[in-house]
Amino acid sequence: MRKGSFFLFFSGGLILAIQLAANSQVNKYLLLIIASGLAALAISMLSFQRLNWHAIFILALALGMAGALSRLNTLTGSSNHGWTGIPLSSVASFTGHLSEDSRESANGLVFYHIKLSWCSTAGSSSTARANGRAVVMVKEGRELFWGERIKVSGSLKALSPEKANISRENFFSWAAPQDIEVLGSGSFSGLLHRRGQLLKFLNRKIEELLFPSSALLRALLLGQRQELPHKLMSRFRKSGSLHVLALSGLHVGIIYILLYYLFIFLPGRNYRIIAASIIVSAYLFLVGPRPSLTRAVIMLCTGGMAYLADRDFNPLNILSLAAAVILLIEPFSLFELSFQLSFLSLLGIILIGTPLAGCAAAYLPGFIRFPLAYSVGAQLITAPVLLYTFGSVYPIGIPAALLLIPLISLFIWFGIIYLMVSWIPLYFVGQVFALSLHFIYLVISGLTALFSQAPAVTGSGRIFLWLLLPAVVLLIRRLFKIEL
Repeated sequence: MRKGSFFLFFSGGLILAIQLAANSQVNKYLLLIIASGLAALAISMLSFQRLNWHAIFILALALGMAGALSRLNTLTGSSNHGWTGIPLSSVASFTGHLSEDSRESANGLVFYHIKLSWCSTAGSSSTARANGRAVVMVKEGRELFWGERIKVSGSLKALSPEKANISRENFFSWAAPQDIEVLGSGSFSGLLHRRGQLLKFLNRKIEELLFPSSALLRALLLGQRQELPHKLMSRFRKSGSLHVLALSGLHVGIIYILLYYLFIFLPGRNYRIIAASIIVSAYLFLVGPRPSLTRAVIMLCTGGMAYLADRDFNPLNILSLAAAVILLIEPFSLFELSFQLSFLSLLGIILIGTPLAGCAAAYLPGFIRFPLAYSVGAQLITAPVLLYTFGSVYPIGIPAALLLIPLISLFIWFGIIYLMVSWIPLYFVGQVFALSLHFIYLVISGLTALFSQAPAVTGSGRIFLWLLLPAVVLLIRRLFKIEL
């Protein structure tokens, strides 16, 4: 068993406890007893030997379970994913903070995603703590930013289990602009205000580009997809490439590489790594925390620190550390589709894609071998979830990635450089980048239109479960060093 697998077992304990605690038939006290028993077993094993890695991993599993139970008890004291503290039908107003920036649809409908904290009845005669997420829809609502605390006068309704499984929300509500009261931004109001101002500035600069290349750049850099043409979104989905629009490790990696070379003037590689890591962390704060993006930044910064300390790092262990951090902050992220797809796709790259790339070393050049193998690994391991949730997957996304990812990378690089030089009072400089971005957009749009003609695979997802057996075997082999 590998020494670097501590966080794998710790995150495994977190996932196990959260999953079981969400089941109303499982008693939390029973889980606490199990965690205590595992910890006692590990401690007794450690007392007999100087260093017993099996005992340490059992202890990590127990600590993960205990950490999850403690965090769940702090958040809710209940096994539900979202609750209001008072009967849902009695809720007349509710308070919380925005978990992301407001988004406006093409028809003028503004969406506020709120992390609930309090719910009240009419006249505030009864107020109770609440937990969960709600999406509030307001016609012609004003722009609000992540972190702002608001009070909404209106009722709450529960989302259906099917919709709640796909989205991050447990509840929804309709409100008028006058029903929204901004209460402030708490201790970090100044910092959040500057963040909002910077976002407005960047949006103004992006709007100067030709449409719809401006909409694509806003989606790829800021995660704002509301202005993307419906036809383009459909093409990305049917070409199996919709994941490239979701801010993730792909985008962080693209930005990190550009920053690394932009900081070429710094003395030594270490300074470039530190500077690039600081900026991608600031980028996470700018666009707001999302499971895939948070995971990527944690892994990138952890890997950078390991390099600076001249330490070997195991990608699987770093992935587990990222999962543990996110689940300790927000345990119910485990049930969000974005969290599941983000971690499963990278797990597929590590367990299937990397060995597959090694096997193809004698047959394919690196610039084809690695993207193809990684795409196969990510598609195989996420296919069951996608089939179960949406009923279809698009295998054409595997070869499509070979062409689209380099173009997306080039598009993002040109977009960042455009924003950096847009303040220069030379008209032709901005026009050169604007026309270049629009040309790359046309190529991307044409390729997605071509790939979207390929048929989809439909089903329940059960057949793909058999394809996951190689991943399970590889995981066991990696943990226990079994030679096959």
